[in-house]
Amino acid sequence: RISNEGKGAVQGVFGREDMHHSQPHPLMDHRKKHGLRRRRESSPRACGELRSPRWNSEPQGSTTSVSSRSSRRPAKFSEIEGKSGEKFVKKKAKEPGGLQYINNIRRSSTEELFVDLIRMPTLTSASVMLAFVVVFVVVFWMSYTLIPGNHFVFSEDVGKGTVGSLDVLFYSLSITTAYESPIRPNSKVTLLIGNIQALMVQVLMVFLTGVVFTRLTQSQPDITAASVAILSSFNGRKCLMARYVFNNPQEVFVDVRMGLTYKRHVELQNGSRFFKYDTLSLMRSEAVRVKVSQTIVHFIDNDSPLYNKSLEDLKAEKAVIDLSIFASEAFSMQPVFFVQSYSAVKGEIQANKTYKDMIYTNTEGIRVIDHANINLLEDLQDIKDASS
Repeated sequence: RISNEGKGAVQGVFGREDMHHSQPHPLMDHRKKHGLRRRRESSPRACGELRSPRWNSEPQGSTTSVSSRSSRRPAKFSEIEGKSGEKFVKKKAKEPGGLQYINNIRRSSTEELFVDLIRMPTLTSASVMLAFVVVFVVVFWMSYTLIPGNHFVFSEDVGKGTVGSLDVLFYSLSITTAYESPIRPNSKVTLLIGNIQALMVQVLMVFLTGVVFTRLTQSQPDITAASVAILSSFNGRKCLMARYVFNNPQEVFVDVRMGLTYKRHVELQNGSRFFKYDTLSLMRSEAVRVKVSQTIVHFIDNDSPLYNKSLEDLKAEKAVIDLSIFASEAFSMQPVFFVQSYSAVKGEIQANKTYKDMIYTNTEGIRVIDHANINLLEDLQDIKDASS
């Protein structure tokens, strides 16, 4: 028999859903092993109600102690210890410090290589593509030289002589680059290999041309976002702010759509975890044309997912705020995308702050935008004192 506190501990440790699970629970095995039986209440069970189980022990005097769960949950596991000293442990899920994909469908090796060449830095991608050409030339050069005998002759305008291995290497390079070679094949075998190489050269060049064309048509937005998002106040209303600037004054975006996404870890009573995403409403989420800079504001009201949440609450749930910008570049009309993440755990979200002004007027009456102030913050209290 267990007390009411023990009953609550059993439900708290194992969860209500586990009590009706089809698989036998370790506690049930412990009950059967030590001769414990479950005694049902005589009163009918209410529809949809889940009562705490009651156990009676046989023989009399035998008791089962259940460790009650305190308000502070154990860091790694919860334990239930029987009379015999046996412990049944239910481990908690690991803290979600990252993502690991298993049994996922991958692209083919060719598609994966194509995407990787696009994502690589420009110099790295160019070096890899050049290495492809070199390997291609060397492989076919070895194919020519491994054939016994001399299967190449010099062209008529070059003259007669002995074709060496270096000449064959330049022949393989000439077919790859479509440049005229001083030698030509003199047998059916080398002629067949040469035609195969010419066909594969076309496939290789189409592949590399696609990589270069895709990279050239991609618009890289020259944007710098503030390194910190702030929980601040605007016009007397609590809000979440983030801002960004264009590094190039000549860059103009049209049909701009901006967004703030609130991501956090949620844990259910049964211990399962998942990521929850909420799109935050903005004071201005769209703009026809953006050229200089912009501050994005989300008001924290009763309908906001951030309502009544402090900075400590955001850190406890490992909250991340994603700033996203999707637009079209005004001159090339190519789509551009920019994203900046702010993690509460890493200190990238601060409270009771406001951004320092980046725009001021100099002595000549010209408005100046100082990009060095993009990450500078001021305390709200200091601003209120100065205004008063």
